[in-house]
Parts: sequence; C-alpha cells; structure tokens
Amino acid sequence: MESLDANPRLGSYVGYLDLELPFPFAGNVDQWELLYTFTAEIVQRLSNLHTVFLQHIIWDSISLPLREVLSHMFEAPSLTRIYFHSFSIQKFSQLASLLSQMKHLKRLEVAGLICDGWDVPNALISPGPLSESGLEGTGPPSRFIRLNHLLLYSNPAASWFLTNSCPFALQNLESLELRRMWSTSEYEMAVSMVQRFGGSLRKLVLQLSNLVGPSIIHLGHTPNLNNAELIMVDHTESNAPAPWLQSLFEPLLNSDRRRHPLQCLKIRLICVGHADVLGTPQLDQWTAFDAVLKNPEFASLEKVLLNIAIFVGSIPNDATQLLSGKLPFLKNSGKLKVNIQCDT
Repeated sequence: MESLDANPRLGSYVGYLDLELPFPFAGNVDQWELLYTFTAEIVQRLSNLHTVFLQHIIWDSISLPLREVLSHMFEAPSLTRIYFHSFSIQKFSQLASLLSQMKHLKRLEVAGLICDGWDVPNALISPGPLSESGLEGTGPPSRFIRLNHLLLYSNPAASWFLTNSCPFALQNLESLELRRMWSTSEYEMAVSMVQRFGGSLRKLVLQLSNLVGPSIIHLGHTPNLNNAELIMVDHTESNAPAPWLQSLFEPLLNSDRRRHPLQCLKIRLICVGHADVLGTPQLDQWTAFDAVLKNPEFASLEKVLLNIAIFVGSIPNDATQLLSGKLPFLKNSGKLKVNIQCDT
C-alpha cells in the first residue's frame, strides 16, 4: 500500500486481479471490516485492470464500500475479461445489473454461480446506487455489450443469454463453451445458442449428458468452426456417443463437396456408471462415424483426439487397438490419437 501511495502510477501497470474473499464465518467482525477496507483501498488504486477473477465471494456479505469500489471497477473501459467461480449473490437480477455495467467486456466466464433467487429479469436493470439488497434502476437498450468469448457452466438462469433483457450481443461470438449441461432443458438451451450464435464461432466446447432431445444440434450452424471439443458424460446404449457424433457432422455433407474449416476435434467420454462404450454394439458404431469424416468436406481436419475415462469396471488390455480399428480412415491417415484410462 505504501508503494502505491508513494508512486500512484504503479497501480496502472497492474492488469490482472484474482480476488478471493473467504466467508467471515469466524473471528472478530472488526478484522473482517479491516480486510474489506484494505481490499477496497488496493482495488481502487488499480486503474488499468483488463482481467478480473472473482472467486469464493459472497457478494451480500462483503462491506458496502467494497461493493461500491468493485462496482466502479466493473465500469472501467480497460476491463475486457471477467471470470466468476463460486460466486454467491442473493438474486440473479443483481448479477444481471452488475454485468450490465461492463460495457467494454469481451470475455465473460461464469464457472460457478450460487443464487437464492434465479428469476431472470424481464427488462435490463441498469447500474444505479448500490443498496444493501443490490442495484436498482431502469435499463438501457439490450445487446449493447459485444462479447467474443462466453463460458457458461450449468445454472438455472443460463437461458437469460437468449432473452431480450440480456445486455450481451453474441452475434459475433468467436468462442462458446457450454459446460455441465446435464438436463434435457439445458441440452435444448445449448441447441438454441449454437443455432443462433454459431455462424461466427471459431471454437466450440460442449459438455453434455443427455444426448437425446426434441431438437438436433449439429455443426451445420457453425460454418467457420476451427476447433471443437465435445465432452459426453455417462452415456448409455440408447444415448450412445458415436451415433450422436455422426448426426453432428452429417448435415455438413453437401453436393458441391464444399470444405468445412474444422481442423481439430477433441472428443472426451466420461463413463461413471458403466463401461458400455467398449462393448461390441457401441464399438461397432464408430465405423459409421469414421466413414463420415472420410468425406472431402472434412479434408481440413488435421487431428482427432479421442479420450475415454472409465470410472467403473475394467477395460481389456487391447482396448485402444480395438477402438482404433473401428476408425480405419482416421487411424491410417495419422490424424487419430486414442487414450483410454480406467480410474476405478
């Protein structure tokens, strides 16, 4: 602190802040207030932050002055990336209001969010005076913050990004990561996001469990995709990964043999309750997927990384060879790398 006071310009050289504030479950209340005061004094001296990580923070438990300093930090023109992990706030509408202050944001990552009230606001709440309960006000026009990267872990309010009350314009999104999307409704939300915002994507990460829904997700909505990572968790025989992957790519087949720009495909299968993926019925299904990728539309594909993690049962010693043998084109072209791990 003394160094920052002696040379205020030092604070402008700090571009990255990783802030973690444990819950004040024990100790002298005055000690926690001193911590919050000290934190606020440091943060308000950092005038050129571009990246902020907020982790293990209970927003409504920290002091009002610290919340005011952080709220002012959110408005900084230099702030282009924010990451939330284990971030707790009373109402999702409060977070929506905080996010609306970040007008220059380019990268938003919500990896862990805890709310008592998940109701999605019907209209955007604009920044206003902070109170003990959060932010109040009426909102500016929606879709005025242009993101190029969005990471979302499963939460009940994730669908907010598809509503008119969301301040983020996603039409030029370059990277989209949707993780821990376990339920059918979350699968449907992932479908909607890929359909609406896939046209500009260069990178797509999907972590799904339920691969069967009324809608079909496919890469026909991502004509500019270079990198895809597909993570499937605890699939079953009726929810098998190979046919789903095949349906993901088949819509890209076209009569004029136009080449898709996809270069890198990462597939990760996580088997928690069973190891059916290495059984004969599912193993044989990979041959049809291999045949799809043999088409000239996928000539740009340089590598396919297939990683399988099994947490139940055992695997045969030749499991890698068995699976590779069902993917002859990828194997013989040198594009395929298979890794199977058993962590029982």
